[in-house]
Amino acid sequence: MAHKIFLSHNHNDKPLVEPVAVKLAAIFGQDQVFYDSWSIKPGDGIIDQMNNGLEAPEFVFFFVSKNSIASGMVKLEWQNALYAASKGKTKIVPVKVDDCDMPPVLRQTLFIDMCANGLDAAISQIVSVTHGNASFTPQHQGFSNLSYNQKSNPDGGIEITVKASHLMEPSHGFLFITSNGDGAYSQPPSPL
Repeated sequence: MAHKIFLSHNHNDKPLVEPVAVKLAAIFGQDQVFYDSWSIKPGDGIIDQMNNGLEAPEFVFFFVSKNSIASGMVKLEWQNALYAASKGKTKIVPVKVDDCDMPPVLRQTLFIDMCANGLDAAISQIVSVTHGNASFTPQHQGFSNLSYNQKSNPDGGIEITVKASHLMEPSHGFLFITSNGDGAYSQPPSPL
């Protein structure tokens, strides 16, 4: 049986890989996803099933970690996938799981960074890539160009510093509302 997706990983990384496998199986069907935990059954020849899984997948997601780089079996899987990719049959997509160094032969390939962006963002990107969509996932939606620092002076006053972190900020005034202790709130805008 030809699988659309092959998940190449080391067994020590299963806590991170299994949620991806389950999500892909829910979308594409379990029979389209080669994940050893359900694709290799008791009594099956492991090497035979791995060969079947790697025969003609459209996508091989290689979960790159210190564990997988040290694994001879995983090395054979992704090298086989690289050969199939060179023939135009398979697309290999590295998924970086920890702070390991990417193998030199994969450094020219844009990878999904699960380590930096988290599991949910990585799953979203993997699903997008499998669907053939752009894999962009917004990472900086909460960006604010302004930051501030507040400190109290010995005389009871407050010093507030507002600064732009990346760009020029066109706003030239800000309103700071403070309490003077008697319940009244007021403070005029302060130019920067």
